[in-house]
Amino acid sequence: MAVVGDATPGVEACNLAAELQPDAIVISLEEPWTRALRSVEAIALTVPDIVIIATSTHKDAESMQGVMSLGVR
Repeated sequence: MAVVGDATPGVEACNLAAELQPDAIVISLEEPWTRALRSVEAIALTVPDIVIIATSTHKDAESMQGVMSLGVR
């Protein structure tokens, strides 16, 4: 495994994922939650075969189910 890029959630992460087309990304779903969630949605649409691995300390099952429905692991 090799790290091919580093970005903050948001436009930068989406653009970098589209440019580099990595096999997988690791994203933190900590605050700001909304920006991270939008990033996951945009990346999943832009690079549909990507594996998205998310880290989070959120314990709200509803929030996590929403993220998991996007294919996040």
